[in-house]
Amino acid sequence: MVTNMELVLSNNIKSSLRFASNYQLHKKYLLDLDKTRFIGLGQKNTQTFVRHAMLVSDQLKFHYVEETQYIIFLMYFLGSYFYIDPRYTRIANILKKEPQGNDQRILDCHEVFSDFAKTYLGNDLSIYRQALEKFSDLMSTHAEQENRTQTCFEAFFKCYDLSSETQDEFPTFEMLDHAKSAAKVLGIETENGIAICLALSFWMGTGFYDDPLYPWVQDKANQIEDSSSQREIILLEYAQKRMKRQITALKGLNDV
Repeated sequence: MVTNMELVLSNNIKSSLRFASNYQLHKKYLLDLDKTRFIGLGQKNTQTFVRHAMLVSDQLKFHYVEETQYIIFLMYFLGSYFYIDPRYTRIANILKKEPQGNDQRILDCHEVFSDFAKTYLGNDLSIYRQALEKFSDLMSTHAEQENRTQTCFEAFFKCYDLSSETQDEFPTFEMLDHAKSAAKVLGIETENGIAICLALSFWMGTGFYDDPLYPWVQDKANQIEDSSSQREIILLEYAQKRMKRQITALKGLNDV
């Protein structure tokens, strides 16, 4: 007779079973959200993204499918690591609150997100598209300026026409610190490399270099082993190509 049998499933088994059960639901949600983007991302990267979203959702004590899908929604617009991005501290703080009986965190969070969207996205992403296009033009125009990180900040503020008060409140130093960390991970710790990472952080979130939504970042950086300048060139050229493609796609969306 078998005695002392462990009748409780391990957390790893529970997690695997829940992922297998819920993945198709989340995948359908992603395809409804942006079919082109998530077909292009591929199954492996999409699964990695969903696992990440489910883990974050668990850590925030959200356990229903619909709650996890709201976390996915935020990651789609703000980046998979939005909860450590200094621009979204208010959103993160709401989600990190201890849930009460009548959990209002998502409703409160969406109110803050909606205010953000009015300024930075637009209902049809037209504000985002126009700002991205303007940022790209400004960075090209000032490509030879020496202080590249300062040029990045100035271009970002200008493309959204941010007030001096909003600029003063912007987490400049924190964003720069994140860009430096990204540059270190990607092996491009130069002034230009940090500026590239800062620019990508503006549009993809401060965790872009480890974001399953952007697997191409490390793929491109890892193509060259020993030359940081070559890594910078490859990463920048490919990022610019994707940026132009996104602007074109958003123009088509806005014209519908």
